[in-house]
Amino acid sequence: MQMENQSDRLLPKIVKDVCRRRAIQCDAFSDNWVLRLQRDGLVRWIVGYATDINTAASADLAADKVGCYQALRSAGIPAVEHYLVRSRAADVFLAKNVELLPQNEPVIVKPLLEHGGKGVLSFGTIAAAERYVMGRPSGGWALSPRHEIMREDRYVVLDGRVLLVYSKTQPANRDGLPMFNLGQGAVAQVVEPDQRACELAVGAAAATGLRLCVADIVWLADGSQRILEVNKSFVIERFARQSPECYEYAQQAYEQIITAMMRG
Repeated sequence: MQMENQSDRLLPKIVKDVCRRRAIQCDAFSDNWVLRLQRDGLVRWIVGYATDINTAASADLAADKVGCYQALRSAGIPAVEHYLVRSRAADVFLAKNVELLPQNEPVIVKPLLEHGGKGVLSFGTIAAAERYVMGRPSGGWALSPRHEIMREDRYVVLDGRVLLVYSKTQPANRDGLPMFNLGQGAVAQVVEPDQRACELAVGAAAATGLRLCVADIVWLADGSQRILEVNKSFVIERFARQSPECYEYAQQAYEQIITAMMRG
């Protein structure tokens, strides 16, 4: 689904520049939302920000906050808890999924399949979160304990190797809840990889079956590191616009992504 002004997107320009350098034919459809890459009989697609380097199942798993958390937990990878709850349309809150959470401590509610901080809210108790969710017309939701997050970094992983790391600094404040999303006003700063965080990011990619994996890793107040969420694609628009340096980093990352795509 196209959700923005296509003429303003940087990704098609970056992809086309890479393709020219690599002798790859690039054809654009649907106002640059769909890109077809061809070379030596091999055809690959980029639709929006999704590439076909990942399988459909792995991409869908990454989009599902609860399913992804459970896959990470099963693999022994520390991750922020996400429990499935449902709105009024299902006529059940699935309280058994959150019975291990403290009843009188703050929790975070997120739409199950949204990203970029959309729809994320904080509530003082599970009961307050339940009232909110049950008042929504439809859909699945993820419920998490509210951790004190001191830092959030994004790790871009390709075929088990970290391509790029940036820290999300100067988080925006949404009613007392720090929002580390660039789309909500945070500022990207490219940083050196942290060894333990690299291990978590690469492990998350393996656990979810993602060749291209974008892992958000948080540092909690107790000093521990956890995977917050995993993404199936590297959305570069706001990152690349932060500075000429960030644009160059985004271009270098996609050069490697496209090279891997065209290897089959």
